[in-house]
Amino acid sequence: MSKHRLRVCVGYNDDNSPIIKQISAASETELAEMAVKALLKSERRSEFVADLPVAKAVPSFGKYAAEWMKTYKQGKLKPTTLKGYESILKGHFYPEWRHTPIDQITTKAIQDFLCEKKHLSAKYLHDMRVFLAQIMESAMRDGWIDKNPATDSRLYNPSHKEAIGREALSIETVKDIIPSLYCLERMDRLYLAIVIFTGMRKGEVLGLRWEDFDLMKNVIHVQRNATYTNNQPFVGTPKTKSGYRDVPIISDLLAHILPMGERG
Repeated sequence: MSKHRLRVCVGYNDDNSPIIKQISAASETELAEMAVKALLKSERRSEFVADLPVAKAVPSFGKYAAEWMKTYKQGKLKPTTLKGYESILKGHFYPEWRHTPIDQITTKAIQDFLCEKKHLSAKYLHDMRVFLAQIMESAMRDGWIDKNPATDSRLYNPSHKEAIGREALSIETVKDIIPSLYCLERMDRLYLAIVIFTGMRKGEVLGLRWEDFDLMKNVIHVQRNATYTNNQPFVGTPKTKSGYRDVPIISDLLAHILPMGERG
């Protein structure tokens, strides 16, 4: 049977008269606790305690990186670049840090990660670190971390894989190819002739339209680049601003262009 009772004012009516709630408890301690709870639930709460903002949970690296990609990269990057970033995320970053709170990824953790990948090329490790630094920089700007651990000067590239250079075709090989161009189908012949006589990139050649061949000035206007993602073609702009240029058409190449005489 309740032995302790207390009348608590939990608010006020329109005429400013008090709204009273009677509380009963078996002990004084329980009565005090119930009174506090009643006041905290009432319209008088602000008289006794200030409402403090609730700290947000730090997102995991995987959650933050996915949202960052969606917000800042998907509508900005070319398909091939976007695919490269997603490959790094899924193949390297997510297996390591998908569920790790982003504020727990330290410079040491990044160096350890790079050392585990030392079998990869120096360029690929460099690209991964630059990509990671972009994500962490955004997290710092959003207030999730105090500093960017991926830009620490102590980090080094541990790659043990030696770079393999690419050798251009020898003059002798090119001289053997040129007389055989006429053995190819017409479009294959034109493609290979442009590659040989201009040095243009594959994507730049595939992005050409007939209107890009200026036969009055004997130049090719390079202004597009074609790439393939999941076997689907995408025609965009050249990789860099310097990619926009005019390439001379020499007489040997002109001999392969003139018979075409098409547009589109």
